[in-house]
Amino acid sequence: MRPVGAGLDARRDPPGAPRPRRWVGDGGFSLLECVIALAILGGLVLVVSAVVPSLVQALESAHARELALEAAEVALESARGGLVPLESGEVPLDGIVSAPPGVLVRATLEVIPDPDGALYEVRAVGTVRGGVLLSTRRELRSMVWRPGS
Repeated sequence: MRPVGAGLDARRDPPGAPRPRRWVGDGGFSLLECVIALAILGGLVLVVSAVVPSLVQALESAHARELALEAAEVALESARGGLVPLESGEVPLDGIVSAPPGVLVRATLEVIPDPDGALYEVRAVGTVRGGVLLSTRRELRSMVWRPGS
């Protein structure tokens, strides 16, 4: 049996081997490194704070375009399916298209009959107004056939 601690001397550096130099402050960051890191972090915060408002505005604009297109689709499909009369005017969207508070979503139809028969050109326009400078419209066109109308 070996005594406790035997063989530990073999792991130590041999006598006369150069030892690595150790400086007093080797364990952490210098003040200059901390200042540079804070400056980089501050620059990133400035860039992000400049970009976020434009991203929010782009998101709101995309949502408004989506709502306007949805309103136009509902109006056009309502006319094609016979749910609303085939005549020009506003189409009710109550409970079909949901908009955030303070945003007004409207859909209108413009119906142009073909003089030769029962074919109608239908133009559906969806508009969104409200919010901060939020106003957009989308238009869809289709032909609707109604015999005997």
